Amino acid sequence: MRSSKSSCRACAREYNELRPVGSDRDLRVDVRLIAAANEPLGRLSGDGTFLSDLYARLSVFSVRLPSLRERRADIPILVESYLQSHAQRLRIPKPTVDSELMYALQHAPWPNNLRQLEATTHRLLLEADGASTINRRHCLGSLAFLSSGETRRETTITQNEIADAFEKAGTVGGAAKLLGVHRTTVYRAQRRQGRADQDIAG
Repeated sequence: MRSSKSSCRACAREYNELRPVGSDRDLRVDVRLIAAANEPLGRLSGDGTFLSDLYARLSVFSVRLPSLRERRADIPILVESYLQSHAQRLRIPKPTVDSELMYALQHAPWPNNLRQLEATTHRLLLEADGASTINRRHCLGSLAFLSSGETRRETTITQNEIADAFEKAGTVGGAAKLLGVHRTTVYRAQRRQGRADQDIAG
């Protein structure tokens, strides 16, 4: 009889056999075990909070998946996918996300990674209540962190960045697209820096 659940898992992993509960016979199995953790198992194994023998058997090949904070460029794609999925399930048209809100989504901390992003996207869809475009006005309740004050991009955008983008694009809308912000962000940033309105006309 196996001495513990961990020994059963170890046998299934190492010897390709396991014993069903209540049986007196081992069964041959052909499995590939993939384990995931949100904490470093090597450290947990070292301090005794995770079985070291089980860790030794599991750690044949390890892959570190980067957190959402480390792959912010993927967030717009993920948001669009989540919106499509939830809108289809709710049988409503899929709205778009305006550039200011998308920037806020890309620069939020996301401590709970994809689960939190999906839940936030679902909540935004519900708060939009049929609107064709979701913006920061829809960030209510638990979503207030996305609309509190100005976005970091708006407060840190430099006059040189604006000038370069405007020179390349020729219009405020084009410059905003290059900078990844809404056109009103360009207006506000330039007013804050004291640049004349006629410099950004168009």
